[in-house]
Amino acid sequence: MTPLSHDQYRTLRADAQVIEADGHGEKVLRLADGTFLKLFRRKRLVSSALLYPYAKRFADNAAALQKLKIPCPEVISTCKLLNPFRSAV
Repeated sequence: MTPLSHDQYRTLRADAQVIEADGHGEKVLRLADGTFLKLFRRKRLVSSALLYPYAKRFADNAAALQKLKIPCPEVISTCKLLNPFRSAV
């Protein structure tokens, strides 16, 4: 997973449209270039997400679906944000 600094995240976020959010913050953003940024938060302090982050699971599942010729999002990359503490695809 590629580390994404807070400044890089703010740059991506600058002209983004919020598609989905909840009480904990943004979940899906449509970026200025038309791509999407899906954010995942860890819900518990101790979680399997420490070893296998939700963004990595999403990317692996999308790859498996593509192999089966099932339409799904194309994952460009997976990222790890430190502020806010999230993983993203």
